[in-house]
Amino acid sequence: MKTNRIRLFLCLAALLVVPTLTGEELKLWGKQTAGWGHSKNAETEGNRLVLQKPATIIKVTGSADKYCIWAAVTPQNPSARSILCGGKGKDSLVGSTLPAGTYTVLPSVEGKRSADVVILLE
Repeated sequence: MKTNRIRLFLCLAALLVVPTLTGEELKLWGKQTAGWGHSKNAETEGNRLVLQKPATIIKVTGSADKYCIWAAVTPQNPSARSILCGGKGKDSLVGSTLPAGTYTVLPSVEGKRSADVVILLE
């Protein structure tokens, strides 16, 4: 019984680590749609990317003029904070490294109806 639990644990651990060991591209994406009326309730969507080890940004695409990568709220990180910001008029984030952690990205909709950004890491 104990051997089966150890095997299960090792299999699950391998599933978490293998994508970052094989050089597979990891995708962090976000989209924001401007709200309507006086309340301006914007809609956001995207993913949370969990990095088991540091990863380097290799490509940034999308319609957002500005965007920020945020450290997501987790039990280990009780408050979100901006880690890196990029876009027009700023240095490229390509080549920057994110440490292990959980991340989200939020594009700015300044003057647009909606904006998106996709960040590939390796």
